[in-house]
Amino acid sequence: MYAYLGHAYAAIDKAAAGNELVATQCRALITGYAHKYYKENAEYEIVDIETVYTAPLRNLDPKGRISRKWTLAGKIDKLIRIDGEYFLVDHKTTSLDISDPSSNYWRVLRIESQPRHYEILMYSNGIPLRGIIWDVVKKPTTKPRKITNPVRNSVTNDGTYLGEEVSNETFEAMGTMEKENMEMYSIRLVKEVLGNTDRHFQRKPIALTKDELEQYNRSLWQVSEDIATTMKRTEKTGFTPYNPSGCMMWNTPCQYLGICSRHDDVDSENWARSDDVHPELEGEAEADGNRELLTNSRAKCFQLCPTKHHYRYVMGLERAEEQLKLALFFGNVWHEAMDAWWAAVSGYERRDDDNEN
Repeated sequence: MYAYLGHAYAAIDKAAAGNELVATQCRALITGYAHKYYKENAEYEIVDIETVYTAPLRNLDPKGRISRKWTLAGKIDKLIRIDGEYFLVDHKTTSLDISDPSSNYWRVLRIESQPRHYEILMYSNGIPLRGIIWDVVKKPTTKPRKITNPVRNSVTNDGTYLGEEVSNETFEAMGTMEKENMEMYSIRLVKEVLGNTDRHFQRKPIALTKDELEQYNRSLWQVSEDIATTMKRTEKTGFTPYNPSGCMMWNTPCQYLGICSRHDDVDSENWARSDDVHPELEGEAEADGNRELLTNSRAKCFQLCPTKHHYRYVMGLERAEEQLKLALFFGNVWHEAMDAWWAAVSGYERRDDDNEN
């Protein structure tokens, strides 16, 4: 188990380079994650990791008509086999409580469109799924603490912190240290995580019914028609409807708020145009013929705000310089850790560029 952890630690250090706090938190979490799930994961057969799938968008009314405008696309986290049956595993990170299976967090995931989108992709590629497994980690809320005199005296007297030996560097710095350094913070955080793994890690399988998938497919077809109609209207009139309720989702301003509120302009030096409007696919998907790619993210973006969709997916507008939000950065680092650990435990040979060189 510890040899496999080494692969995850290396992936974390590489992905979180320059951010010691996130690296320390992810290292502590993967330690607890491995203790909780190692035996379970050893029984899984990994089929694919971080793989892009595409498929035609079909209309069920009338039966089987294929869209001339859109090709479905999506990038899965993991495709695994358990006792000969296929499951998708999707990793999530959150700051919310995940220990209560009836919490709103789990209720929202139950109706989330992403697994429906993925299951249609899998079915269209000849892979019938038994279900989706949500693999969720709760991010640590604790930060490095102030060092009290009793703690300082304890470390100075016996060179240990919470029963663990500290390095000479930490020992010698105790006289002037005001807060836990990353070594001490890591010791405490690992103990907290291992002491209550259910608080930090939960897995929950869901099996979608045929009715649910057909309902989503019909909804997706309607959304695709709405997107195409809106794009044509915008091209003709220069006007795109907008949704003010989407300007401050999760208390965070939409990246295009400055443009919509006329405090900025699409032609200012703050913005650049990109031909790759699906960076999450990492250039691994191509639409068939003249069709455009329709991902779950794109469909949800349009449903939230057609103007946001226009800026992001039609104009390819992105900030010339934009720092990745901490929550997204943490999620990216955790996904790298998951890929490395899952692959190591199962013996899966990854087909990415890093392993080809």
